Amino acid sequence: MNPGRPRVRRRRRDQDLLAADHALQAEPAADVGGDDAHRVFGQAEQVGEFVVAAREYERLAQTAKPPLRQEYALRGVSALIKAGQWREANDRLATVDVSRLDSHFQAWKRLLEARLALAQNLPETALRLGSSLLDGHA
Repeated sequence: MNPGRPRVRRRRRDQDLLAADHALQAEPAADVGGDDAHRVFGQAEQVGEFVVAAREYERLAQTAKPPLRQEYALRGVSALIKAGQWREANDRLATVDVSRLDSHFQAWKRLLEARLALAQNLPETALRLGSSLLDGHA
């Protein structure tokens, strides 16, 4: 048995998680049309103002109706992860209820859980969460 083999599989699985994350982040979870908030906060994220973007997404989530509420909340969590604010991201993610929404939201939340696990150096947890995503069990 090749001792490097599990590392290759893990690296491939990490790449699959990142690709899935990119795909989920690229498409809006809800049909919000020409919402200026996405443009403004997207610009904040592009210049590295992730905490600012997260706060604004959270503010919007407080007044939005589902599924836009969950979309803003998940986008805010994603921004917090990018900012390295893992504890706050974890706390916020735990409060986002996607159980009554379509599978896209459930997969998005699971992916954020996996990203948090990777950020916190919990690769086995991330792999378990990622495997459930890749196997279609979000």
